[in-house]
This record gives sequence, structure tokens and C-alpha cells, in this order.
Amino acid sequence: MHPVLFKIGNISFYSHGVMIVLGIALGVVVAYFFSKKKELENEFLFDNIIYTILFGIIGARISYFLVYPEQFEGLLKLLYIWEGGLISYGGFVAGGLTFFLCLKIQHQPILKWFDALAVGFPVGIIFGRLGDIIAGDYFNSFQFNSLSSFLNGFPTPLYEALLGVIIFLVVLYLNLKRDNLVSGFVFFLTLLLYSGGRFIIDFWRNEKQVLWDLSAGQIFGLVISILSIMVIILLLKTQKKGESYELHG
Repeated sequence: MHPVLFKIGNISFYSHGVMIVLGIALGVVVAYFFSKKKELENEFLFDNIIYTILFGIIGARISYFLVYPEQFEGLLKLLYIWEGGLISYGGFVAGGLTFFLCLKIQHQPILKWFDALAVGFPVGIIFGRLGDIIAGDYFNSFQFNSLSSFLNGFPTPLYEALLGVIIFLVVLYLNLKRDNLVSGFVFFLTLLLYSGGRFIIDFWRNEKQVLWDLSAGQIFGLVISILSIMVIILLLKTQKKGESYELHG
């Protein structure tokens, strides 16, 4: 395993961080391409992404503190982000709200923008989890004497990277081949596929259980899955009636 990908002088570049940055960059490029395809005003995209990443990191750090407060000697430790400790769902929520508010202020069609962003999202997931694999995070002992031991022995980041590939192919197809979809459908389908997939994958992760033998991430993912299904049904009903629904700033 290679937690440090390379060094320049005395500066170490860690596998996880490098792959996350690469994934975000490629995800933004993909989102930019589809924003042009949807004829959206994208001159604010890169500024919005910077704010989204910044507040996403803050949200991921605060959520980690709320779930694992025993790991912090004091509130000042919240600033020691280089020591690790982020929860992805917290980052997604904080980042998503930030992106939403930016679009609201800029008077942009919010659902269309989130549909474009949904195509880039799994790209970030794929590269981020590949960074975990390169660094050796979440690896268990490999034992292949039964199907159960095989599943438990495989690194969970690989599961999530494969989930990202599946989501990317699905939303890519929908954006390229199905132009008649109601705004917001692709985004909420992405939420459903990711949260549902993570709910299953997290059974193989060694996470703190908080309720009903489920981790905080699984509970949150279950809630997101249910809400996504409800919104998708609502959107399809409006489309069936010949109506359209769009959030505007």
C-alpha cells in the first residue's frame, strides 16, 4: 500500500488527498460539459464549486465530531483536519446546501444545475475511493475459503468505487439519451442509488453503531433513500400530467 503517493522535497503528497483533488477536478469538468449541454449560464460554476468544497469540508469535519466526540480533547482539535476525521455525508449535505444557496442568489434554475452536477458527483466518488485503495484504508485480512469471507475480506472502498462507476454510467446514459426527463429526476436518482448502495456497503465497514445496529451513515442513507423515492414519484407525477417543476433563485 502507498499512503504517500510521491514527494517533492520535504513535502509529501498523500494518495487519498491527491485522488480526491483529481476526482473533484474531473467531476467539475464533467459538470461543466453537461451544464453547457443544458444551455445553463456557467460563468459562476467554478466559484460556486470552491465555496461548495470549502463548506463541504467544514460540514464533514463537524459531522465527524458529532459522531465521534470522544476522539477530540477539545474544540480546538476540530481545526486539526490534517490528522484525518471526515464523514462524507456531512460534507455532501453542507456542500449541497452551499451550492443551492449560490444558485439561489444567482437566480439560476436549481434542479437543472443539480442534474448536471449529478453526472460529475460519481466521478469524485470513484477517484476518492481509489485513493483509499491505494493508501490501504479499510482493508481487512483476505480469506477466500467461503463467499462470506471473500465479501468480508474485500476492501469496502472497492465496493464504493464500483458503485460510483454504476451510478456514472446510469446518469451519463440518462443525460445523453433521455432529454425529456423532468428536471431534478437525474439528481434524486443519483441520491437514491448512492445512499442505497452505501447503506448496503456499510454493513462491511467497521463503523460505530448508534441505533438498531446501524451506523449513523446507514441511518442517514436510509432517510435520504426514502426521501429521494418520494421526490422522484412526485416529479414523475408532474411529468405525467404534462406539467414541469423547477426551482429558481
